[in-house]
Amino acid sequence: MHRLTASIAVLTSALVCHGPARAAEVIVTKAYAACKDPATVEKFEEFERNDNDQGYKRLYFETGATRECIFLRSNEILSVGETRGRWICIKESERASCYWTAQEAVRPR
Repeated sequence: MHRLTASIAVLTSALVCHGPARAAEVIVTKAYAACKDPATVEKFEEFERNDNDQGYKRLYFETGATRECIFLRSNEILSVGETRGRWICIKESERASCYWTAQEAVRPR
């Protein structure tokens, strides 16, 4: 029982002194799409590489309206989740949905 009491005391002390743990944050370095599915971000990248404004705009309006994607703005500060290869999960708040974007679009805060 002493171990449990000691553990609770240490945890309580940490929360009182430092507050609850917060998710890591990133700063957006360039405007970029962030989508629930990385494959959709790849479509945006392909449209941009091919200079296909029509395709980009169509996908922008379709995915923005359904909240499948959000569109990051430079200097925006967001919470960050896990990473998978070149993708990073970003969130508008700690409890928000995960949106995947290219790691090159953000930097640690």
